[in-house]
Amino acid sequence: MFTNIMIVMSLAGSMVVVCYLILYFLIKKHFSLKCQSLILKLALFLYLVPVSVQKHYIMCGVSTLFPAVGRLWEPRGIVVIDRTHVIHVNGEKWEFAPQLKLLYLVVAGILFVSCILMICQLIKYMQFRRICRETASELPRQDWEEQFFQIREQLGIRRKVKFVCSRSCQSPMAFGVIFPVVVFPKSGLDDPRQRGYMMKHELMHIKHGDLFFRFLALIAIAVHWFNPTVYFLYLELAAVSEMVCDRSVLGSSDDGVRRSYSNLVLDCAADRDHRYFPAIGFADKWNMKRRILEMKKDRKVYKALSGITVAAMCLAASLTVFAYTPPKVYEADEEYDFSEDIVIIMDDELEKIYAEEVPYDHFFQSEDGEIYPLTEEGESTYSVCSHTKRRKGQAVRHVKNAKGGCKIKYYKARICVACGDVKKGKLISTHTYTVCPH
Repeated sequence: MFTNIMIVMSLAGSMVVVCYLILYFLIKKHFSLKCQSLILKLALFLYLVPVSVQKHYIMCGVSTLFPAVGRLWEPRGIVVIDRTHVIHVNGEKWEFAPQLKLLYLVVAGILFVSCILMICQLIKYMQFRRICRETASELPRQDWEEQFFQIREQLGIRRKVKFVCSRSCQSPMAFGVIFPVVVFPKSGLDDPRQRGYMMKHELMHIKHGDLFFRFLALIAIAVHWFNPTVYFLYLELAAVSEMVCDRSVLGSSDDGVRRSYSNLVLDCAADRDHRYFPAIGFADKWNMKRRILEMKKDRKVYKALSGITVAAMCLAASLTVFAYTPPKVYEADEEYDFSEDIVIIMDDELEKIYAEEVPYDHFFQSEDGEIYPLTEEGESTYSVCSHTKRRKGQAVRHVKNAKGGCKIKYYKARICVACGDVKKGKLISTHTYTVCPH
C-alpha cells in the first residue's frame, strides 16, 4: 500500500501508459486512433486528478449499488493503524507523525519544482504569442479568409477562431486554449486545395480540443517531472492527435489525394520552428514516418475490441489507484505516543474473546497472568513506594465513550509485591472497539 498521493497518481498514469505500449505492439493493426487517443487521455486524467483521495466515496457508492460486493472490503477482525501514518487530533490541536511530516515536505518540494517548470513553460508560450502578434498581418488575403471561415462553418465549429498571417510563421499552426488562433505564413500555399487541407487540419485540432489536452500534458510534465513516462505521454498524445486530424482531413480519399497531402505535410514539418512553444509542431523523424504510413492504410476497427481494451485499461489503473492509503485521523482527549500502533476490533466474535480478558475497568496483569484490580490511588507514574521487590507486567485501563464503543489502553508497568503500588510506564498499545462488548 502507498501513502504518498503524488507517487500513487504518477504510478496510476504510468500503469496506463505501459499497458498502452504493450497493446500498441500486440494489436497495432487493429488499435484504432480514437481508442489510442481515449486511453492516453485516461492516463492524463490519472496524472492530474487525485482519484485515490476519493476512494472511500467510490467504495461507498459501489457498496450502495452492490451490497454483496461492498461486504468484501468491509474491515473485519483486528485492524491495526500504522503509527507512522497517523494524524492525532486533540481538540483544536493537530499532531502529525514524524514520517508523515517528512512525506508532506517531499510533496511540497515536488510541487515547488512543478511551479517553477510551469512558469518556464508559460514564459515560452507568451514569448511565442507575442512574436506572432507583432508580426501578424491585421488583414489576411480576402480569398484566404473567406476559404477559412467557409471550412470552419462546414466543420460545425461555433466558437470564435481568429485567422492571421505572420511573417515569422513558416508553416500553418494553431495555438490558444481559450481564444484559439490559426496562424498561416504570409507566403506559400497558393494552391487553394492544399491551403484548404491545412486549414481543415488546424481547425480539426481546435474542434477536438487538442490544444487543451496538450496544455494539460504540459502541466502533467511540470507536476510529474521526475517520471519519464509522462514525457512519452506528451509526445504520444501530440502524435496521435496529428494522425486523428490527418484521418479527418483525408476521409475516404483516393491514393492520389493521400500522396499529395503526405507530401504537403512533409514540406510543412520541415519548415516548422519549435524554439518558443514545443507543444505546437510535430516533426520528429520516427513519428513523421509513422504518420505518413498511417495515411496510406485503412484500419479495420473492431468496436468490441476497443471496448475491451478501454475496460482493461480502467481495471489496470484501479489497481494502483486503490492501493493508496490516506492518513488516519485519530481523535483522543489525551496525548498520543507515535511509537504505538492503534488496534481496532471490528469482529463480533473477537470482541467477545477480548471481553473475557477485561475483568475490571482498571487492573494490573503480571507476566504469569495474575490479575490485580487497581484504583486511581494504587497507580502512579512516579515513586511513592520505597520497596525494591516488584513484578513486571502491564496496567490495563478500559474506558467507554459516548458512542457506545470503548478503548483499552495497555501500559508497561511494575507492581510492588509488598504494598501493591503500581508504577505505570510507556503506553504499549490502544485497542478500540466500535461497540463495547465488556
